[in-house]
Amino acid sequence: MSYAQTLEAVPLQVPSPRHKLPFLRDDRLRNIAERDLSSLLRFKNEEEVKVVLIMAGSVIEAVLLDCFQRFVNTQLEAVAKQVQARRVTDGRFSRFSPERRESWSFFHSIAVAGPDGLHILRGRTERVADTLRNFRNLVHPARELLESDDSPLRTTDADAAVALVGMVLDDVQEWVMTR
Repeated sequence: MSYAQTLEAVPLQVPSPRHKLPFLRDDRLRNIAERDLSSLLRFKNEEEVKVVLIMAGSVIEAVLLDCFQRFVNTQLEAVAKQVQARRVTDGRFSRFSPERRESWSFFHSIAVAGPDGLHILRGRTERVADTLRNFRNLVHPARELLESDDSPLRTTDADAAVALVGMVLDDVQEWVMTR
């Protein structure tokens, strides 16, 4: 059973062994990702949409950081520069600094992990992530006020975020197993 299928099985009361992420190398990042995945599922059960959206981003970010650590900095920087060159017309890359990993946004990390970069994530996963990344911006109350009139947060938004986490976990696990 894939991570995506397992996460659909919520509500869960007890942490499942399937919520463990043994394919992550860095113990600290694995602990963060597993903790946040547990929180994500708990808050999904409570229909706390905003918290689920934030936790989904946190899980994905921790998982991708673990993947990026498997590369020498110069390798990661070279791939990031290739992604930037391929997307030169995308304004979101105008201030992108491939050599400063700590300054990468969620969008940049997803792009570098995608098919134009390291091939960790499938194209479909990258496109879904790009669509859902704007939800993370709603952590800022001013942004939420601006956007909530047009599109208030709904439980289906949380469902989409959980599905994206499942897609990312499946892609990363497959990538790790084929390396």
